[in-house]
Amino acid sequence: MIIEKLLKFLFALSIAATLFAGLARAEDQAHKDNMSDGAEQESPQDLLEKQFKKIDELIALGTPGLALRIAEQNQPEFNRVNLGNWMLWEQKKILLLEYLEKWQRIVDRITEFEKPLINFTVATADRNWFLTQRAKANLQLNNNRVALQQLQKMLWNINRYVNSEVIAQWRRLVIRAYMNMELLEDAQRAMRRYRQDYGDEGGKDGMQWKLLQAQLLMRTGRHKQAVYLLENNDSITASALKMLARLQANAGSSAGIKEQLVKKLAEPETGETEQRIYWYVLLHVAMAEQDMPGQIDAIEQLLSLQGIHQLKSVFFDVDKYVSADVLWAMYRQNGEALANQYRLLRGNDEAWYIQASNLFETRPLQARSLFGVLSFSAQQERHRYLSMNQLVKLLEKQEAGLNIINQLFLHSEQIKNIEHVSAEVRYRLVDFALSRADLKSAARLMENLPQPPQGEDTFAWSLRRARVLILGGQYQEGEQVMRSLIQPEAPLEDAQIDQYMQVVFDLQNVEQHERALALFGQIEQLELSGKLKREITFWKAESYQARGDRGKGDYEQAAFLFLKSARPLDNVIDPWFHTSSFRAAESLAEAGLIEDARRQYLKLLRFTSNTARKAVIQQRLQQLRLKQGQQTDAPVAETAAR
Repeated sequence: MIIEKLLKFLFALSIAATLFAGLARAEDQAHKDNMSDGAEQESPQDLLEKQFKKIDELIALGTPGLALRIAEQNQPEFNRVNLGNWMLWEQKKILLLEYLEKWQRIVDRITEFEKPLINFTVATADRNWFLTQRAKANLQLNNNRVALQQLQKMLWNINRYVNSEVIAQWRRLVIRAYMNMELLEDAQRAMRRYRQDYGDEGGKDGMQWKLLQAQLLMRTGRHKQAVYLLENNDSITASALKMLARLQANAGSSAGIKEQLVKKLAEPETGETEQRIYWYVLLHVAMAEQDMPGQIDAIEQLLSLQGIHQLKSVFFDVDKYVSADVLWAMYRQNGEALANQYRLLRGNDEAWYIQASNLFETRPLQARSLFGVLSFSAQQERHRYLSMNQLVKLLEKQEAGLNIINQLFLHSEQIKNIEHVSAEVRYRLVDFALSRADLKSAARLMENLPQPPQGEDTFAWSLRRARVLILGGQYQEGEQVMRSLIQPEAPLEDAQIDQYMQVVFDLQNVEQHERALALFGQIEQLELSGKLKREITFWKAESYQARGDRGKGDYEQAAFLFLKSARPLDNVIDPWFHTSSFRAAESLAEAGLIEDARRQYLKLLRFTSNTARKAVIQQRLQQLRLKQGQQTDAPVAETAAR
C-alpha cells in the first residue's frame, strides 16, 4: 500500500514540477513571440497573477508543500531593486506557511528580515503586516510574553502613517496575549481602554471586538452576559460561542444544543471551518454529559481536520481539550472502563487483545480504546506493536484518518522515540508526510526503515527509499542506500538497472554530480551491454558538462565522453550519434576549443538531412565564427591601445 502511494506521489510530484516548468517555458516563449510580432506585451503584474494562480491551484490540489517550494524558487533576491516583487512573494510564502501551520518558520523568517525591512524604503503598511503576522505566529506557539513585548513595542512606536485599524488589531492581540497568559485583570483593563477609544461597537472591526469581549466574559465566568452580548449576532462563530455560553451557564438543554450541532454538521454546505467550530462545541456537550465515547469521537474529528489553530481565535483552552495527548488519555480512560465491563485483568494482554479484536468490526471506538491502552501498557513489545497496528487500521477507515495517526504518533509526549513505534505505523506516517509533500519528514522516517513492508521487493523498496531521501535533501544517506544495491557478484536485470538509473538522474537534477558520477562508476563494474555502456557514458558526460564552470578540465572531459558515446554501434549512424556529437561540440566550445567544435558541427552537417537540425548547426557555426573573431581581434585592440 505504501509503495503504491509513494509511486503515485513521486509521479504526481514530477508531473506537477514538469507541468509548472513547461507552463513557465511556454509563457516565456509566448512572451517572446508577442515581442517579435509587435503584439501587446503582458505586464509584470499579469505575469505575477498567473504565477500566484498556479500556486493557488496547487493548494486546491492538496499539495501546499509543492506550492511553497515553487514560491521559494520564483521569489527574486532580496535587494533594493527587487524589493516590491520580493515582498509580494514573501507575503504569499507567509500565508502558505500559515496554511501549513509552520509557525516557527514564520517567526524565524520575519525576524531574519526585520532590520532590512526597517532600513529599506518599505511602506509602513507592508512592514506592519509582516510584524503583525510574526506576533500572531508567536501567539500560536504560546510564546505569549514574546508576542506581548513585540506588540507593545509596535504600539509605542506608532507614527502618523500607521492605519488606525492596524492599531486596533494590535490592541486586540494584546488582550488575547493577556488572556492566554491567564492575566485576566490586565486583559479587562486593556479591554476597558479599548472600549473608551472605540466605543461599544469597537470601530470598523466591531465583529472581532464583540467576539473578544464575549470570550473574556466567558473566561471570567460571566456566561449569561456573553449570551446577551451576542444575542443579535447570527454569524457562525457568534452562534457557536452563544451555544457554548448557554451550556456553561446551564441556560440551555445540552440535548437541544447537541441536536442543533448534529443538524448543522449534516448540512452539505458546511465547510471545514464550520465543522471545526461545531465539533468543538459538541466536545463540550459530551463533557457536560460525561459522555466519554462522545468526547473521543469529537477529539478524533477535530484532529482529522486541518487548521486546528483557527479554533484558538474563537475559543480559549483549545490545547487543553484537543491534542494527541488528550486523545491518548481518553483512550486509556475509556479502555480501562471497558476492561472493568468485560472483566479483563490488568496484565493479561492476550485477553485484552482478543477482546479488542472481537470488537474490531462491531464497536470500533471501543476497540480503538482497548488497543490504545495496550499500545503503551502491554508487557510484551509484540503486543504493543500489534495493538498500534490495529489502532492505525481502525483510524485509517475514517476520512482523513492519516491526520489523526500523524498527530498521535508524531505530536504526542507519549511517543519519546519514533523507533519505539512499530514499523507498520511508521510506514503510514511516511504516507502522511508524502501526502503533504513533506519530503524531509518522509526522508527522516524512512531513514530508520531499512526493511521493506511485508511482501514488498527489497530492491524496489530500497530504490524508493533512496529517492525519497534524495528528494528530501539527505543526499549522503540516499547515496549510501544506492551503493548498497550494487554488488558485482549479484548482477542486476536490465529493468532493475533502468530503475536504478532513474534515481541517479534525481541526483543530477539536484546538482549532486559528484555523487552521480560515483554511482555511474560503480554500476560500470557490472557486466553491461554495449548499448547501456554507451548510454552511461553519455550521462556521465552530462554531469561533467553541468559542473563545467566549477573545475578546470570538466568541459574537456565532457567532450571526450560525449564523443565516446557518439561512436555508432554496429557502424549504424543513429539519433544517439547525432545527439552525442552535438553535445560534444557544445562542450568543446565551452572549453574554448573553437576549431575542434567547428569540426564536430561540420561533421554533423554531412550526416544530417533534417532541415531544422541543419539550421541549428549553421547557427552554432555562426556563433563560433563570432567568438573566434572576438578572440582574434583582442590582441589587435591591445596593440592599438599601446
